[in-house]
Amino acid sequence: DEAQRQKLLAWAAEGGVMPPMEAAEPNLTEYEVTEAEEQALEAIQATGALAMRVAQNVDFAMANFRLVGETIDDAAIEAVANVKNLIDLDLSKTKVTDAGVATLVGLSNLTRLDLNNTAITDAALDSVAQLSNLVYLNLYGTAVTDAGVAKLAGLNSLKKLFLWQTEVTLEGVEALRAQLPWVDINLGIELEAPVEEE
Repeated sequence: DEAQRQKLLAWAAEGGVMPPMEAAEPNLTEYEVTEAEEQALEAIQATGALAMRVAQNVDFAMANFRLVGETIDDAAIEAVANVKNLIDLDLSKTKVTDAGVATLVGLSNLTRLDLNNTAITDAALDSVAQLSNLVYLNLYGTAVTDAGVAKLAGLNSLKKLFLWQTEVTLEGVEALRAQLPWVDINLGIELEAPVEEE
């Protein structure tokens, strides 16, 4: 209608630019492997977690604490901060808190982060929002809210976000989609009621 037309023209006159409609490609840096990084991977393995390079002749690494989650707290993941080549981190079902997530801020190569079923809150997302290369983020079963996910609006590489069984509402999802329209946001399966046969 005319009101919308005038609003659009005013926006364009002020230099309005349409947001991009697809995620940015992660900008990863393969750091030289230091002795501190090798020792950190060994320390992670000593907890019972899986930690290794993602492929031969590649310095990028992954760490998975899922299978030993009950024994893993913030102190147990301190070594993770020294693995600068870490691209994939699974902290599912661990006792990691907001303080533990804060230690991950320097991991600029992190593209996958799984925090499902942890005790994190919106405060952890201040730290997550600084992981600019994240492509995949799982927050299923956490206490995050609309205010928390709003902090993720600057993650231009994000493609998948899992929010099932959180405090995030449809309104919070739509607000984030307005900022990152390409992100596949999963709130869980909503089944339709079965149709009765006549």
